[in-house]
Amino acid sequence: MSGQGDWANYRAITAGDFDPGNTMVYFAGNGAGQLSWGGPTGGQGDWANYKAITAGDFNGDGKADIAGIDPGNTMVYFAGNGAGRLYWGG
Repeated sequence: MSGQGDWANYRAITAGDFDPGNTMVYFAGNGAGQLSWGGPTGGQGDWANYKAITAGDFNGDGKADIAGIDPGNTMVYFAGNGAGRLYWGG
């Protein structure tokens, strides 16, 4: 999926992943095992204090959504639009 060591500082990889600056970034899959850069899903550090992040189709629209526990220990979800953007879901 890339060169040796390219993923060394990433953590909490799920439907998105956290880069070393605590930014969730989007990589588009082509269905054949290859990824391409899709860009950030928020500002740098926006996801720094979230935990237990997971992905699923939580609103039933057939697109991947993200859920996690926010810094105040409330479980929240963000609806995905299928093109790398997330929107507040509650």
